[in-house]
Amino acid sequence: MRRTRSWKALWALVLAVILMYAPPTVALDITVTTTNDVLDAAGGVCADVIPTSLPGPDGLTSLREAMCAANNNEASDTIRFGIPGCGGVCTIRPTIALPVLAGDGTTIDGYTQPGSAQATTGTPATLLVEIDGSNVLNNNGLNVASAGNVIRGLVINRFGGNGIAIASAARPATSSRATTSAPMGAAPSTWVTPGTASSSGRARSATPSGRITSSRATAATVSASSTAAR
Repeated sequence: MRRTRSWKALWALVLAVILMYAPPTVALDITVTTTNDVLDAAGGVCADVIPTSLPGPDGLTSLREAMCAANNNEASDTIRFGIPGCGGVCTIRPTIALPVLAGDGTTIDGYTQPGSAQATTGTPATLLVEIDGSNVLNNNGLNVASAGNVIRGLVINRFGGNGIAIASAARPATSSRATTSAPMGAAPSTWVTPGTASSSGRARSATPSGRITSSRATAATVSASSTAAR
């Protein structure tokens, strides 16, 4: 009887340790609080970053860290923005390519940055989060390789590749949709790529209805989604 109780106590301890270190599986809001392109959470290893790892040792959460955490959490997370001290547009300049968005159902919402606003009838959107690719000219801005994601309210410019590339390599049965719009005076310069070939065939994809702007003086309203094929 005493040995049975000892084994039960041991298993309870093991289970508690597993639950302590297991990644969370509930949908969470992850807030980006810096324009710096840093990855110091979880020892600087993207694959080890989970929402509870944030903020990192610097006390801040970068877009890179937020994307890593969303990829490693099985639930549908929302990446929000609350970057202080920008004095207007908050510009994020990645030093290397950002992580591929591989976690299903992730939302990256630039409209959550304080002061941002969606367009209304007769009023253009106010966009205050910019992802500037001038340091990574041979890359896409955001690469999406999973289903059910939403990207909106961002300015994405100066990348040598696509602003947003929605692919199907990681999800053979995936179709993708992408729409973009640019404000008056913006000069469009790069397409959204809505789909690529997959191991089991070609992804069914919609034609993009617009382009992402790279105008220095104006910003683009970017909204992209990828959904599982029916």
